[in-house]
Amino acid sequence: MCREVAIAIAFSLLAAGLLWAAPAGATKLSPVAPVPPVEIEVDGSPYAYFPLEPGRPLAFAVDGPVRFEAICRWRFRDTVEALDVVVEASVDGEIAWRQIIRARPGSARYVGLPGCVPGRAGRVALDLPSGPHEIALSVLSPAEGVLDVNPLALTPEVMPWRLDWRASLAATYDSNVFRYSDEDLDDFAEDADIERYPMETADDVRLDPGFRLEFTREEPGVRETRLSFGGDWRLGIENGERSFAKLVARVVERDEAGAELAFSLSAIPSYELRPLWDDDVGAYRECRFRKHSGSVELGTGDAFPVELGARWRHDRYGYGPGFVEYDANANEVGLAVTARPARGLRIDAGYALRQSRARGHDEIGEARATSDDNDTTYDQDEYELRVRWEVGRWWGRRTALVASGRVERRFYLTSKSVADDPYHAGREDTAWLVSLRAVVGMSESLRLEAFVEQRGRDADLAGAATAMKDYDAWRTGVRLTVEGGRFLD
Repeated sequence: MCREVAIAIAFSLLAAGLLWAAPAGATKLSPVAPVPPVEIEVDGSPYAYFPLEPGRPLAFAVDGPVRFEAICRWRFRDTVEALDVVVEASVDGEIAWRQIIRARPGSARYVGLPGCVPGRAGRVALDLPSGPHEIALSVLSPAEGVLDVNPLALTPEVMPWRLDWRASLAATYDSNVFRYSDEDLDDFAEDADIERYPMETADDVRLDPGFRLEFTREEPGVRETRLSFGGDWRLGIENGERSFAKLVARVVERDEAGAELAFSLSAIPSYELRPLWDDDVGAYRECRFRKHSGSVELGTGDAFPVELGARWRHDRYGYGPGFVEYDANANEVGLAVTARPARGLRIDAGYALRQSRARGHDEIGEARATSDDNDTTYDQDEYELRVRWEVGRWWGRRTALVASGRVERRFYLTSKSVADDPYHAGREDTAWLVSLRAVVGMSESLRLEAFVEQRGRDADLAGAATAMKDYDAWRTGVRLTVEGGRFLD
């Protein structure tokens, strides 16, 4: 056994010592069973060939989709007469084709094989679908001699569509599902106002399933197109009225340098937000929420020492027939920088300016500036930082830590007086979100994630009690993700 290992290593070193020239997008192959190569010099450059003899097939392992191609040269010894060489190829044990190569002496020469002359190059080729395959070449005729073979795996000019999929399921505890202030939570605990707090609990455990399908079409070294569709659900156990879904579709075009152009559409269908006070009826009414978004993103890829990105996004918000004054259109322009200062370390930083313009009225003939309704028009600065660190292996598993933070400074712009709109006139909010995640790779297709995050808001109101709009919430949970993919050829 040791001797066989030593021979295999020697053959590998010999092959590696030769010039294994291959065209761009090609991979040099070696036989499954070690075979010592020979060196053939063509136009002054040496190439490694493997001898194929009648009755002794050569097998090669490849991963498709791929084009298998072998350059074949008959080894002439005592004669220089042309002859026909019959080559047979089998794929995964099934005969794929037989081909006749007309062998004639050529101008190349062997290095280290005096008295032998390489024949002119002939080629055999075979296109293989996706998945692992074993190709075996055999010489059927003549009965004696050697056919030297230089095998390559060529990347197709255009790869077939590839489907990648991902499914996940998370269990999450949220300490403040409805984003109530401490004062509201105290009132709810004391059953102070059942109309305002009709829910069973202020906290909840959620199940968060999700999926993504991504279709990729690649022209190697030229461009790549990705189409993706996905959905995420937030399903409350106790507060089912807070359950909602987010659906996303995305198109990404990427060039050979990694520069990207992306278009995205997303939607959150209508779901119950929470009871809000309606001045028109003098009571709390259930408010429903929906959101539709579209965005355009640009990225530089590897053109600069750091990756630069820019995005524009448009959002449409709706709050149901009882609160149409809150309906709004928002535009956001953002910039992002990605740096990789060390192996396994990625840092993302970004800034976004958001401008939201609310309807501000709920009756025909009214205008935003003169109505008696709330005006939630605002400008907002958003700052974000994310650090991902591949920490190596924990308990034998590849592990990454991800820390992120976001701060939003929102300035309400209503022209109404404090008396007319006490909850928004002169108001300034500071909202934040900080999180920490640990991602553990259980296998190539399965990973486990544990996370904790804290979010809150500090509101500065000129015409109402500040604490009414403040809140604090914690979320923690685990997520299991499984993914896979295959070529659709």
